[in-house]
Amino acid sequence: MAGAELREAIRQAEVVHADETSWRLAGTQEWLWLGAAALLACYRIDPSRSQQAAKELLGEDFGRATGLGLAPPRSAFNRPVQVPSTCFGP
Repeated sequence: MAGAELREAIRQAEVVHADETSWRLAGTQEWLWLGAAALLACYRIDPSRSQQAAKELLGEDFGRATGLGLAPPRSAFNRPVQVPSTCFGP
């Protein structure tokens, strides 16, 4: 499965887990992002820990249109929805 296909499959999954962690690359601070669903996992290294970086991997509508999104309570994942910050869903 190609990278774009994998990202799209994760974006369409009923339940998605997302997380990020610091990642040293060539002496600089980067972020390793994860989007995982059932039997799929997609990793992305980004220089930013921002909400835009999360959207690059997970899409603009993470957790809203298709099902449940699980993520740690960090600002990159915070969404203006009426559920706890660690659980995004319809």
